[in-house]
Amino acid sequence: NTELYKLLDKEDQDRLIRLFQSEILMEKGTEHNLKFIKKSRKKLVSDITFQLQDYEGEKIFLITIHDITQLKKAENDLIKANALLQEKMDIIEKQNKDLVQADKTKTKFLSLITHELKTPVSAMMGISELILTDPETNSDYLEMLQMAFSEGKKLMNLVEDIIDFMSLISGKLKLHIVEENLNLLVQTSFDTAKEDNKDLIKEENIQIHLKHIETDKINLAFVDRERCLQVFGKIIHNSIKFNKPDGNIYVTITNNEAWTEVVIRDTGIGISAESIDKIFRGFEISGDIRSHKRGTGLGLPISKKLMEAMGGKLSVESKKDLGTSIILTFPRTKILDEAFYTKKDTILLF
Repeated sequence: NTELYKLLDKEDQDRLIRLFQSEILMEKGTEHNLKFIKKSRKKLVSDITFQLQDYEGEKIFLITIHDITQLKKAENDLIKANALLQEKMDIIEKQNKDLVQADKTKTKFLSLITHELKTPVSAMMGISELILTDPETNSDYLEMLQMAFSEGKKLMNLVEDIIDFMSLISGKLKLHIVEENLNLLVQTSFDTAKEDNKDLIKEENIQIHLKHIETDKINLAFVDRERCLQVFGKIIHNSIKFNKPDGNIYVTITNNEAWTEVVIRDTGIGISAESIDKIFRGFEISGDIRSHKRGTGLGLPISKKLMEAMGGKLSVESKKDLGTSIILTFPRTKILDEAFYTKKDTILLF
């Protein structure tokens, strides 16, 4: 078919001849992609189908040509788009690996620094305490020594917070869970907090109300004693630190068959709705940095992770300028692996 031959792109003309000469074409119909040239000199990609048929006793070729130029263009565009997408995904994957490595490096660095800080701070505090308790210490220096000891204690708390947080995010936490009386732990925590924050409590005239929390009354729950005291201490400290002058702190304990709930409510500055989720992120500081009070912002993140590690829950209800309620829910039955109740210092792997 010379007319068909003339329409073909030059590189496909020889191919057409070979197709006609092929034995395959003499036996059955086949389909091929060939390039045609319009009179406008625009190239078209077409499907060309050869079918061997009987027509009035003669063998003839039925040739069907279907323009698939747009389809081929779309296929090529899709191939290019996929290649570009893969290239971008490779870049993102590399960036993600770099970020993971950077995060590991940061974690290792923080862990190293905090452990290196802990030793000299402990030594300084120990020396300060010895001098403070020495009856021969010059009274003129007592106030400065007390200030140094107090500031050292705050620094030690910050260091220990970072160490705890690093342990939590690395997936290792030592726990030994036993049945404890939460009334006694709450009272112990508040006694400690009142002593540690006595100057601020006096200066701001903050009142603490423990409702029906007699130490001889029993409200049992399964907890790690030291970690539970740590959680209570951090929540109470925040309730004092972020309270208002003449503010109040209320503590209640209730229970049912499955859970014991401790609610610590303050009448302080509160947390805005958009900031509640943020406060559970490590090193997150809610509000204006210019009005930030001392601390790492790790109190609530550590407390939440510790509560979950013990099988409990921590939730927050707060309104800006009206105060905050921290709800701590502890299990009254054994809901974790039995090892946590029978072995000392069982390591929890998250």
